[in-house]
Amino acid sequence: MESPFRKANRNEFEDFIKKYPRVLERHIVAFCTPPMITYNDFERGGYPEKSIVAYTYMYDDDPSEWCYVPEEEKEYYVLK
Repeated sequence: MESPFRKANRNEFEDFIKKYPRVLERHIVAFCTPPMITYNDFERGGYPEKSIVAYTYMYDDDPSEWCYVPEEEKEYYVLK
């Protein structure tokens, strides 16, 4: 089954969130490392299969922190 998401860069991701036609609810999924951050449109349907329209991870920007990832390796995904 093909993923409904495509990989995006940080600017595309932020632009997608900003221009999304409805208010999105941000949800932090803390049972993974680094924690996942999902952006949800619950008018599309139930969580998580239908509601998630974009996601990324809660990366640290400080190289001494556990979840540090350089910007060029960070992953951002938006709905196709």
